[in-house]
Amino acid sequence: MKTLMQSERHKAWGKTSNSAPPMVAAYLATPESTAGSAPAPGLIMLPELFNTNAHIRSVADQYAAAGYLVIAPDVYWRQAPGSYQEYTDEGFEHSVSLREQLDSDQLAADIGDIVSTLRARSGCSGKIGVMGFCLGGRFTFLASTRLPIDAAVKLLRDSDRSLSRRSATPALSAAFTLRSD
Repeated sequence: MKTLMQSERHKAWGKTSNSAPPMVAAYLATPESTAGSAPAPGLIMLPELFNTNAHIRSVADQYAAAGYLVIAPDVYWRQAPGSYQEYTDEGFEHSVSLREQLDSDQLAADIGDIVSTLRARSGCSGKIGVMGFCLGGRFTFLASTRLPIDAAVKLLRDSDRSLSRRSATPALSAAFTLRSD
C-alpha cells in the first residue's frame, strides 16, 4: 500500500506552533485551473479515526474536482507520521491507540496553522471551510469555536448505538457554522 508520504500529491508544509518536527504532513488536492479562473475556496478535510487514508484522499479529490483547494492533514503526525490505516480490525485497533494519544489543544493549534497557510496560498480565495468526518468532526467543532474560519461541517456517526444497530446505514449529524465577518 502506498503511504501518503509516497503520494505524488503529498505536500509537507504548515509551520506548527514552536514544536518539532516543524511541518505538518498533509494531502493537497487542487482544482483544475484555467486561464482567468477565480481563486478557489479552501477546504480543510479532517479525517475519521483511520486518518488520511486512500478513501479520505479520494474524497478530497472529489471536492477538488468540484472547485475547492483541499488540504487533508495527517492528524497523527506527532504520534506516528504516515500512519494511514485500512478498514480492518488491525487498522481500527492501531487507530484507537493513536487517538488516545492525541492532544486536542495541540491539534487545534496545528489546524490553526493550516488555516493560515491555506488562506495565504496562491490560488486560494481566502475563504476557508473545515469539514470533519467522525474523529475529524470533533476537531471541526473546536476549529469553529477557536479559529477564523468561514464555514464548518462535522459529520458524525450517531452516538446512540441502539439506533445505529437498528438502521442499515449509520445516522449522521451535521452542524453548519457560517461567518460573515
